[in-house]
Amino acid sequence: MNKILEDPIYSKKYVLSPGYKFIHKKRWDKIIAEKIAPQDSIGILQIRKSKIFVFNVVIGAILKLFKKPHIGSNVINKFVLSTALNNKNSFKKIDALFRDLIDKKLIVEFIPYKPKPKASKYNYPYYKRGTQLNKFKIGEKLNSHEQLHVYSATDIKDKKYIIKSFQRHKTISEPVQQYLSDALYREITILSFFAESKYINKIKSYKKENNYAVLEYFEGKSIKHLVDTKVPGINLKVCLHLITQIVEAIKFIHSKNYIHGDIHDKNILFDKKFNIQIIDFGLSMHIKEEAIEHIRKGGIHVFLPPERIKNDIFSTIQKNPNYCSDIYQFGVIVYIILYRKYPFVAHTWKQKTQMILDNKIKFDSKCYTSEIIPKEIIQFIKFCMFKDPKKRIQDGKQLEKEWKNVIKQIKT
Repeated sequence: MNKILEDPIYSKKYVLSPGYKFIHKKRWDKIIAEKIAPQDSIGILQIRKSKIFVFNVVIGAILKLFKKPHIGSNVINKFVLSTALNNKNSFKKIDALFRDLIDKKLIVEFIPYKPKPKASKYNYPYYKRGTQLNKFKIGEKLNSHEQLHVYSATDIKDKKYIIKSFQRHKTISEPVQQYLSDALYREITILSFFAESKYINKIKSYKKENNYAVLEYFEGKSIKHLVDTKVPGINLKVCLHLITQIVEAIKFIHSKNYIHGDIHDKNILFDKKFNIQIIDFGLSMHIKEEAIEHIRKGGIHVFLPPERIKNDIFSTIQKNPNYCSDIYQFGVIVYIILYRKYPFVAHTWKQKTQMILDNKIKFDSKCYTSEIIPKEIIQFIKFCMFKDPKKRIQDGKQLEKEWKNVIKQIKT
């Protein structure tokens, strides 16, 4: 190997600068192509300024060799040896040319991309898989909401359960720990009122001092799974079966004078037999609490009814949920079950907000499985999703009544 190539500059890997790319002659300016550039010239486009640079065949050949990352000495040595330029002076000329290409940043040192380590999604401590929590062994972390984590777990007999918990830690201030403890206690207290419903998971054990609750395990996928994947075996008949169960669940919750407050596609599960279960009562409240200001407000944006959306980037949600907002969110769920898509889709929060506030919902005559949707069902969804809450179905009791009428009209 020539001594010139022993210079440390040649030991590095180089590549054509990301700011440039080769461009075909057909895309050159006519004056450049016909009058200035020789026939065997190479064109390079400077992407940022949209300028075309034309190089002779020697420079063009060297640049082409750096389309992919290569060690400088290997490329230059190979280039000189493979051409008629194989002499001492040739190495000096190519060396000067190579350094000039580096100075002009047409070729740059190749630095392998190293992705940044992913930051933890959760700022608060959580239990790792395999952690022993009294007689329960922690499995997969399924979900988190405001640092209350949900896990699958097994007991000593390998029976599956759900554990909802937060982990006390020295990095968490005492007021925050108290808030988390109270939030878990509040949700478990609410769940205790729904013990007789087959659509809501049951509490198996809970002690406030343990900071975790053990719930009945439900093997299933969320309604969001319908949007993300093609679940087999779901025809219009199955869709109506799912909707009927959700209607019964909402009617039951409202009959206990409670509002779910956060009905969305991740909070409704279904198993292999298409039995449903509603989960996550962290934002639920008693109807008498509706006017209390300190109740936590939240929810998935695309599921929020117009009256709860505030067109303000600093405060996106207004008002507490009520029966009518539950009905609207249920309407969005029915739309998703039938069409496998969301009623409003936009790229930005502002666009989505504007659509929810102003746009009419589009209803196709056929569902996702290409079956005709009875007009009574489309009217029922519209009744649930009126932008004016006063025109909407008002509560779970009326919801069940209207749905039964729809099913009766379809069958006759």
